[in-house]
Amino acid sequence: MKKYLSIKTVLLILISIQTFAQIKAPIELDKNEKYCADSQQKGNFFRMSAVVFNEEQKQTIGNESTIRIHFPEDFYVEGVNGNKYAKGYLENNTSENIEIDRIDSTIDFVQEFFLINGKWISGQKNGKSSCGNSYFKNKLKAESQIEFQLTISDLVYGNVKVPFKIVMTINGKKIESNVIEVNLFESQIKNLIN
Repeated sequence: MKKYLSIKTVLLILISIQTFAQIKAPIELDKNEKYCADSQQKGNFFRMSAVVFNEEQKQTIGNESTIRIHFPEDFYVEGVNGNKYAKGYLENNTSENIEIDRIDSTIDFVQEFFLINGKWISGQKNGKSSCGNSYFKNKLKAESQIEFQLTISDLVYGNVKVPFKIVMTINGKKIESNVIEVNLFESQIKNLIN
């Protein structure tokens, strides 16, 4: 006696197998993402830079009279090339223009910090240039802001959420950003605290 499955039963089995495969299938990373994830898992960090994304200065909406670095809630940006960035704003809420130290398209004197075991641990500083012509000062007008993108391709694949901030030195004063969360591997945390 032969047993046959109904078409409905066969379809349900196929749908179940397909659904199970979708849930269990690992996420496919492209070459750039795989390189970043592998490097990050080994404890490495890439060169950090705060790239000025938009030179157009817009009027600030802040009502305090300070210089401020702000990452919005929707700070995460992925470029068409797969690079990952944290979108931020450098705001001059004062009544006077300020000078920003620049290296080509990036902001100079930027330092990253990670909150590990209740203590802020310093990470990388921005990269430098070997060409003296790359360094200049740029004016940020009073009550204006510029948008920048902080490279974070090495801070997104880990499995440990870590509070993160940056500090910029502007006119000799250290200005701290608000805190956002990044994802590190244990190996990166170990490299930071050793």
